[in-house]
Amino acid sequence: MHTTQILALLLLVSTAVSGLNPIIVKGNLFFDSVTGKQWWAKGVGYQPMKPNTNNYDVLADQATIDRDLPYLTSLGVNCIRVYETYATENHDYAMQKLEAAGIYVMLDVPTSLPGQSIDTNNPTWNQDLFVYFKAKVDTFSKYSNILGYIASNEVSNQVNNTAASAFVKAAVRDVKSYVRSLNLTTPIGYAIADAGPIATGQEAFFACGDAASNPDFYGINIYRWCGNHTYADSAYPAV
Repeated sequence: MHTTQILALLLLVSTAVSGLNPIIVKGNLFFDSVTGKQWWAKGVGYQPMKPNTNNYDVLADQATIDRDLPYLTSLGVNCIRVYETYATENHDYAMQKLEAAGIYVMLDVPTSLPGQSIDTNNPTWNQDLFVYFKAKVDTFSKYSNILGYIASNEVSNQVNNTAASAFVKAAVRDVKSYVRSLNLTTPIGYAIADAGPIATGQEAFFACGDAASNPDFYGINIYRWCGNHTYADSAYPAV
């Protein structure tokens, strides 16, 4: 499997869609499962912050969705990545509004709260964490515009913590198996940091072995082209 970037800036879609076709992965590409056509992502990371709130679920905030949706549609995005959501909240309004605008959601399953993610420095994958991950899948699996689930984010980011990746792969395996048991083809992925010394080894690790344990897609959080950098001097072309 080759590296697949989650948010490739390539395609505009209609902004008035009623029900979206599931997106699937074949090889290292995304496809519309109904039309069979290759699907290209044009998206942004969407995680507004709320003052004095550490566990803000933007997909449960109708006012914020109403405020931001016109900006998202004006950009022509067909997907957003949302990092922080909670299984106990109601997301119907936001997900339906996004669906009507032709926008898929790439959803991180873990959260920043204690016990709801794999800890980089003290990694574990246990029944309690799996129960929480399943609850997140159960909450969002009813929506047609779920693009995929990210089982973990930047767990290994330095040479001295690459052992944590084994726990991530276990999470990918179990979440993937659970999603398939629901008769869903929703892709399951992992997002790593653009950490040069370990990047190649990480890609090889997550692509090797049993396909049932490997991510369907592999995202790279790239921070090179920021601030006053240009495309050329940011080293972005070398990614």
